[in-house]
Amino acid sequence: NQDCLSDWSFYEQYCYKVF
Repeated sequence: NQDCLSDWSFYEQYCYKVF
């Protein structure tokens, strides 16, 4: 499931910030 903030992306099992 994708539980990231609007400006974050989901990769495998964690979120990362997209710049």
